Amino acid sequence: MCIVQSGASPDFKTGVTAVLIDKSPQNQRPSWFPAHIEKVSPQIVSRFFDPRSMYLANTPRLSLPDNLAEKTGDPMRFALPTEKAIAQYFRNAKSDTVALPALLSHFDGVDVLRPGKQGVREKVLEVVQRRCEFVDMDDGQQSHWLRWRQ
Repeated sequence: MCIVQSGASPDFKTGVTAVLIDKSPQNQRPSWFPAHIEKVSPQIVSRFFDPRSMYLANTPRLSLPDNLAEKTGDPMRFALPTEKAIAQYFRNAKSDTVALPALLSHFDGVDVLRPGKQGVREKVLEVVQRRCEFVDMDDGQQSHWLRWRQ
């Protein structure tokens, strides 16, 4: 993978070494860099997601062959929801605030393509933490209502 070779992060090599070579116990964390999520700067994030990142310049783009895509439909229907999809949910809402349980149910409920898929709830909550603000609607449930930050 080009990101590994490009030096964007040493974490892939660190993780593979810990699991396959050192065979570290599962309760022992590898020496990630940075060691804590709070230390991940916007500059580090941009290495992986900014289209202009020099670390992504030579990364191959993956796509399904046309004949396979036609047979299977959209393969992304099995993926975790994207930040874009979560933002679209807010844009489609009838008001500028959204109830957190309704948002979670939309992406992780029984009526969607991802019922019970591991990580959906965590992904939605992570995006909410970064991109939303909690709104006091004077209903005694301040942590219940969200507004998307522009």
